[in-house]
Amino acid sequence: MFKEEVKQDVKALGGLPVFLLSAFTFYLSGNAKVALVLLAGLVIGYVIASSLRLLFWRKRPDKEKYHNVLSKIDAGSFPSMHSMRAAMLVTVLMMQFQRPVAYVVFGLAGLSVLWMRVYQKRHFTGDVIAGAVLGVVIIIGIAFALLVFF
Repeated sequence: MFKEEVKQDVKALGGLPVFLLSAFTFYLSGNAKVALVLLAGLVIGYVIASSLRLLFWRKRPDKEKYHNVLSKIDAGSFPSMHSMRAAMLVTVLMMQFQRPVAYVVFGLAGLSVLWMRVYQKRHFTGDVIAGAVLGVVIIIGIAFALLVFF
């Protein structure tokens, strides 16, 4: 029982509700720019990841079925959107809490999401690596653009 709860909790770290709640929390705490970075990253990430899933479609290890274009995107394995969201959130948290202990804690949390997606046979290893790299690159790109243009 405990083992299954831990699996679900780890998976939730890359889930959409936790991501949106984090953005909302940053907004409420007076960090509207950070919330904007997260939300812009989410939109840009979904557009890129969904396009990649259509262009380079690959079945998940557990071979999820699909019936239309939207469910095909959802059933696709490459890149992992859970890993992308987790990497985006971890990158933002590391940028906000610039301390070695924060890097270790957030880094391990992010890596646990990637590992869990492979362990639960929802993605192949390359899918989670691609999703994580995509998430980090998008957030760093947005943060850089904010520094340069605003």
